[in-house]
This record gives sequence, structure tokens and C-alpha cells, in this order.
Amino acid sequence: MPRFTHLSNSVILSAIAVLILLPAIWHGVFDAMDLQFHLRWTEQFSEQFWNGDRYPRWLQNMNAGLGSPAFFFYAPAPFYFTSLFSNFFSAEARQWGQLSSSIVLAMIASGFTVYLWLQQITNRRTALIGSLLYMALPYHLGVNLYWRFAFAEYWALVWLPLILYFTHKLIHQSKSAIAGLSVSYALLIMTHLPTLVMFAPVSIAYVLINQVKAFWKVAISLTLAIALSAIYLLPALMTQDAISMNAIREGGYLYSNNFLFSRKFLPYHNPYFWMYLEGIAVGMIAIATCAFTVTAKQRESRFWFGVSIVSFLMTTPISKPIWAILPALQRIQFPWRFNAVLLVSVTALIAIALAKAKIFQSLRPLHLRKVSMTIGVLLTTGLLLTNIGAMKLRLKPIDDPQVIRAIQIHKETALEYRPKWVAPEFFTNEAIANLAKLPQNESTIRQWKPRELVFQSKTQTESWITLRQFYYPGWFAYTDSKKLDVQPAERTGLLQVKVPAGLHQVQVKLGQSSSELAGRLISAIALLIWGALICTLAKSRAIAFSLLGMLGLCAVFLYFSIW
Repeated sequence: MPRFTHLSNSVILSAIAVLILLPAIWHGVFDAMDLQFHLRWTEQFSEQFWNGDRYPRWLQNMNAGLGSPAFFFYAPAPFYFTSLFSNFFSAEARQWGQLSSSIVLAMIASGFTVYLWLQQITNRRTALIGSLLYMALPYHLGVNLYWRFAFAEYWALVWLPLILYFTHKLIHQSKSAIAGLSVSYALLIMTHLPTLVMFAPVSIAYVLINQVKAFWKVAISLTLAIALSAIYLLPALMTQDAISMNAIREGGYLYSNNFLFSRKFLPYHNPYFWMYLEGIAVGMIAIATCAFTVTAKQRESRFWFGVSIVSFLMTTPISKPIWAILPALQRIQFPWRFNAVLLVSVTALIAIALAKAKIFQSLRPLHLRKVSMTIGVLLTTGLLLTNIGAMKLRLKPIDDPQVIRAIQIHKETALEYRPKWVAPEFFTNEAIANLAKLPQNESTIRQWKPRELVFQSKTQTESWITLRQFYYPGWFAYTDSKKLDVQPAERTGLLQVKVPAGLHQVQVKLGQSSSELAGRLISAIALLIWGALICTLAKSRAIAFSLLGMLGLCAVFLYFSIW
């Protein structure tokens, strides 16, 4: 009977996850960089979801009720998980309650997925220690949560070890590997695309180095993953010309302005945050080196040390030529995001080194490997302690009046999601609030639902009626089965409908674009294929047919938006 059973390890992982998040949970809403975005998005997303909008792309109540296309582009997976907690809280506590519950779920889940993966390459005890370190190392905890509240990146760290778990299974001829790997990749795609761009080459390289004949299985898994996530991916990639994407391709968001160790402190760079990132990167590569010194003869260790070196270099100006020739890489925006890959590789190296720790019992005290292990432990301890600094600096109330006002009116402060017809001067807190108060003298609202509006117009002549909703491609209007013209109002970008003279009931809908329909169809077909793949693993025909039938219904509902 092993000392640490799976059950006891699960309890330990869950308890530590809650413990390290307790300061944030106890404090409530705090002054992290991106927390303001996710407070608004989670509230609007979950509200629409539970009111029947199963994929809330258009957030109707954002921007003081003028609407936002944020989830045509932003990955939805973390927000579905967050919505599960919505009904556990009162209306007053729901905003932070569901979000804080989600970060706890993600942290616990990341611990479990690392534990699953590390057991494949080490033993149960070191897998537990590695899991605890993965959760608590500062890029995961201090940066992605306490300092930035990078919600999507934080959730992405759940899926990286799961991908590696199924990649390892795939190499060792597991029958369930393709099905598991495809879902893991799909979850990552629907969580955070930049992390996929950084991490996919790592898992592919792992297969090529260990079992090149299995590459075709990886290719199938990735293809199926892309198809499964097409419901999100196609609209996100094909409709970007409707928003202000240039806002994240310049200044503080331009990749060339965000290399570590460049000493390029621009006005929008927080020097403390910058030094924190640099310290984390140096600390992690130092720990990786110490761990590798102990286990250099192991193939697994050599691979992960190589990943560590490459990941570290990708955060520095040395890698500029690579970034310059790869446009997909440039969309990552921040080279220091490669710290996420470095986090995974360092966790692997630490676990491998700890699994071999018994060799030190017979070594002299000053042996190089024992010194390396000691230094590595000290460095790891030092890095863990830096989380306290991040908590101290960021765990404070939001005190910026503009941010507070934006939260109150649900202003979309992610500027790239400004519909391009809205002039920048009309996308400020004050302007948004004023637009939301515009009178609608010639119309009476009968229905105001996401993507579906109904109003009664009464005009003496044919007129343009301006609605308190932003224009977006796909809006169409009709009355008495007659299609009406729609257009964006000049400068304000509000939706205008041309109504005939007289009394009319007008229906206005935001229809599904061709990319939305194609994405739904592809995902539905992929779901059936994935279901058929699962059914081949079922132990009986009855189970197989039941599974396939249920997945078939899900696919139909997915396509026709009934589910």
C-alpha cells in the first residue's frame, strides 16, 4: 500500500490550491491588470448563457447596453466553466463569486493534470511535489493571477500538462490517446490561441524525438482539434476586419517592444512588473540548469532542458530574427509569454531530478550534483517567496476613477473590440454613457434580447431610426415580411434602421455569418467523428451505440443552435 495514495494526493493538491488562492478570495476584487475585463465579461457571458444564449458572442449589455462583439473573438472555454458557478451566488455576490470559484477550479485542475502527466515520467511522490510547484511557481501564481489576472492564460495552464499526458500515451500506443489529445488541444484552442502557438511545437517535437512513427497520430489529433473548435475559430479568424485589431498591434502590444532584458522601458511598461518577469525568467532557467546537472544522462531531461533554453531565449532580443519572419508568432504580442512553456519544462526537470534524489545518499557533500540540487532548492524557494511581493503590490482595491466608472457601465476597455464604425472619441466612458441615454422618440421597444430586437415605429415619412445598439455586420431588419435597410450611424456607429411611414412593428436580428454557420457545421461533424472514435473503445455495442446516439443529438443541436 503506497504511502501517498491517489485520494490523499488529490486532497493535498486541492487543499494547497485553495490555500495559495485564499488571499485573493478573501480580499475580493483587487487591482490586477486585467481583472476589470473579466469581471464584466463573466457577468455578461453567464447571464446570457443561463437566459438561453448558448454561445454568447454578442454581449448585449456591455458598453452601457450598446453591445460588444468581444466573444466573436475571445476564446469562450474559461467562461463556460465560470458560468457553472453563477447560480450559487446572490446577484450582489455573483460577479466576484463565480470568477473566484473559477480560478480555484482552474488551479486545482492544473494540479491534477500535472500530476497525471508527471506520473508517466517519474513516480507518484515526485509527481505530487511537481504538481504543487507547478501551481505555486510565480509565473503561474504571481504573474498570471495576482499581478495580471490573465484569466485565459491562467486557464490555458490546465491543458498543457493534459496535452503532454496524452502525447506520452500516444507514444506508448494507448488506444485512447488520439481522442484524448484532440480534445485537449481543442480545449487549449478555445482557451488561449497564443499559448497554442507557443506550445504545439513542443508536443510535436516530443513525439518526433521519442517515436517519429507516431507523428501521423499527432497530425490527426491536431486536425480533429481544429475541427472541434471551428465553432469558435472560424469567426474569430475571419471577421477581424469588423473591429479595431490594430489597437493590439502597436505601442505596448507590439512584440518588438516587449522583449525581456532589452532595457526598453517605455511609458506603458511598469518597471517593477518588468523586473519581476526578468527575475522569474532568470530564476527558472537557473533552476532548470541545476536540475539538468543532476539528470543530464536522461533523455527526458535533455529534451526538457532544451525546451527550457529555447523558451528562455524566445523571451529575449536574441530571438528577434525568428519573431520577424513568423507573423503567427508576432500575434503572441508579448515574448515573455514563453515563460508559460518554461514553467512546464522546469516543472518536468524538477520532478525528474527529485525522482533521482536517492543517488545523493552515497555522494560526498561537495559533489557537483549535490551542490546543484541544493542551489536549485534555494532558487525554487526564493521564486516561491516572490509571490508574496506580487500579492502585496496588487491585493488592494481598484482606485482609478476611470476604471471604476468603466466597471459600473460595463464599458469595453479592451480597445480592439471597438467596432470599427465607432469613432475613438465616442468610445470613452463619458461618450458611451451619453449614447446610451439617447432618446428614441419615434420608436417603442417591444423586445430587447441579445441579437434580437423588436420595436414599434411611428413616423410621418420614411425615416432612419437610431437604436441604442452598436452596428455590426449581420444586423438585418424587416417588417411585414419586407426587408429594411440598416446602416451604422456616422461617427457614433449606432445601428440605424430605415422604416417606412406609418405604424409598424420592426424586427431586428444579428444573423449568423457564413463563418459562424461553417464553424458550427465543421464542429458538429468533428464531434460525430470524435464520438465514433470513442465508440471504437467502448466494451460493448450497446454502450457504443448509446454514446454515438447522444453525440449525434449534440451535433444536431450544435449546428441548429437548439441546445
